[in-house]
Amino acid sequence: MRPAIDVQLKETINLKGPTDGTYRFRLKNRNYKLLQGEKYRTPRLLVVLHMPRDKSQWITIVNDGLTLRRCAYWLNLREFDELDENADDDKYTLVHIPQENRFDDVSLRRLMDQARTGRIE
Repeated sequence: MRPAIDVQLKETINLKGPTDGTYRFRLKNRNYKLLQGEKYRTPRLLVVLHMPRDKSQWITIVNDGLTLRRCAYWLNLREFDELDENADDDKYTLVHIPQENRFDDVSLRRLMDQARTGRIE
């Protein structure tokens, strides 16, 4: 099997938290709806990259590597409550991303292993 995940990457310099073990992120309702629900065969994840305020520190590219500063965190909205279909797509929903959901090489391998079964937890 060839596991797959779809990722919607968002970046911010204003990631709220952590409070009570979660980061708070305002996600547009339109994006929430696209990531939410069990209607997609391939798991869809929100990945939020927390970037430094100084733009010159965001990314470094050299011949043998690419470095993004700070951390990224992932969230699976599959089992979250659906938004009201009349919810304004241009409005926002506050999502809580567990601090332990750090998006790194270890978690990516685990997520891909879980994607083989079709269930990401």
